[in-house]
Amino acid sequence: MKQQVDNSYKETVNLNETLANNIRKLHDLERENTSIKLSFDEVQHNCKKDISNLKLEMVKEKGDHNRVKEALNNQIGDLKLKVEIANENVQMQKRILDEKERELAKTMNGINEENWTKINDLTNEK
Repeated sequence: MKQQVDNSYKETVNLNETLANNIRKLHDLERENTSIKLSFDEVQHNCKKDISNLKLEMVKEKGDHNRVKEALNNQIGDLKLKVEIANENVQMQKRILDEKERELAKTMNGINEENWTKINDLTNEK
C-alpha cells in the first residue's frame, strides 16, 4: 500500500509539474499572442495612416494639376482671342491697302491722262 501511495504521490507530483509547465507555456503563448496582436494592430494602424496620407497627397496633387490645367486653358483661350484679333487687324489692313492701291491707281491714271493730254496738246500745237 505504501508503494501505491508513493506511486500515486509521484503521479500527482508529475501531473502537477506537467500542469504547471503547461500553464507556464499557456501564459507564455498568451503573452506572445498579445504581443503579436499589438504589433499587428500597430502595423495595421500605420498602413491605414499611410493610405490616408497618400490619399490626401493625391487629392492635393490633383487639385494642383487641375489649377495648372485651368490656367493653361485660360492662356490658350487668351491666345486664341489674340490670334483672332490679329487676323481681323490683318484683314482690315489688307482692305485699307487695297483701297489705297485703287486710289493710287486712279491718281496714276489721272496723271497719265493729264500727261497724255498735255503731250497731245503740245503735239497738236506744233
